[in-house]
Amino acid sequence: MKEADSGLGAGALLLMIAAACLLLANLYYPQPILGEVARALGLAEAGAGGVVTAGQLGYIAGLLLVAPLGDMRENRRLCAAMTAGAGLCALAAAGTGSASLFLLLMALMGVFATATQVLVVFATALSGPARSGRTLGIMACGLFLGIALSRPVASLVAGLAGWRAVYLGSGVALLAAGLCLYRFLPGRPPAQSGLGWRALVASMWPLLRFPLLLRRSLLSCGAFFSFSMFWSTVPLFLAGHLHMAQGRITAFALAGLVTPPCMLLVGKLLDRGRARQVVPAALGCALLAWALLAGTPAWLGVFLASALLLDPSSSAVTVSVQQQILSGAPAQVRGRLNSMNISMNFLGGAAGVALGPYVLTRWGLAAVALDGVLLLTCLFWCALKSR
Repeated sequence: MKEADSGLGAGALLLMIAAACLLLANLYYPQPILGEVARALGLAEAGAGGVVTAGQLGYIAGLLLVAPLGDMRENRRLCAAMTAGAGLCALAAAGTGSASLFLLLMALMGVFATATQVLVVFATALSGPARSGRTLGIMACGLFLGIALSRPVASLVAGLAGWRAVYLGSGVALLAAGLCLYRFLPGRPPAQSGLGWRALVASMWPLLRFPLLLRRSLLSCGAFFSFSMFWSTVPLFLAGHLHMAQGRITAFALAGLVTPPCMLLVGKLLDRGRARQVVPAALGCALLAWALLAGTPAWLGVFLASALLLDPSSSAVTVSVQQQILSGAPAQVRGRLNSMNISMNFLGGAAGVALGPYVLTRWGLAAVALDGVLLLTCLFWCALKSR
């Protein structure tokens, strides 16, 4: 196969989506099985969110220190190596009994999972600017399918064979995906060469002045905070307060499957220049989700309605902001700009995962919902002001 100018074929795109699904799912497997993992590793419930937070913080570190290599290293080999590294970490996590080692492995899985963002920039470069929104929408569909499926799959596998089987299967699948990426993807030479790693990382900070980066990224950071806070608290509440079995929590987690088809629609709207309408509309839906949770009794139907609103709306904000930033960026800095944007998202996600269980155990679900309402009200107002 040729290099980047050969275009993006359906097979290559499908392979990229599959690898991205598996990589990103690693960060979300613990959410519905936090209780099991915490008990097995001797973690207190209030600190159980640290399992997911470790992966989120590792992802942020990878975005800032590893993913920028996509601008200066051949993309196919870089993605294949990072995917295989994530697989080895997952296999190690399946066998450890140490909480500290498991947290370290979660952080390393987060670092390697930033190959998803190298794949996103790789795919948009292959598809060309005229189809960047469509490609981002399709990639996002795959990414969020991975997120949506990770929770019920982890819950189901843990119920059948224990939580360690989740990471054993993940490790084998990721090693196979890394081999396929190396074998079947087209080569893509770096957009910028001649920079050392230190110079590359140092070159990211002046990019903070890039138009729209900080202002728009704060919107997606807040949206991802609320998404992560919801999914780190609601499964704990369902298990601990409503006494739901793991199988019913698995069924509830399937609500996230509404997100992938919504991302295809968002991609089409972005190619038509509708990003400024998509963001406030999505934030309005997220605000409604938290308002439902705050203003109605705690029962499964309310949680389901909130999840159906919150999952696709949070994802729509993330993809819209990403497209706005990448579409106006020179090719040689897209990888670094994307890394900075997504790192801000995951900083918000890590904060949401850590704060959610803490607030839940201290003040209850009503306090979590009130935090969500206040945050989304501010974000919605900011989005309307910046249109």
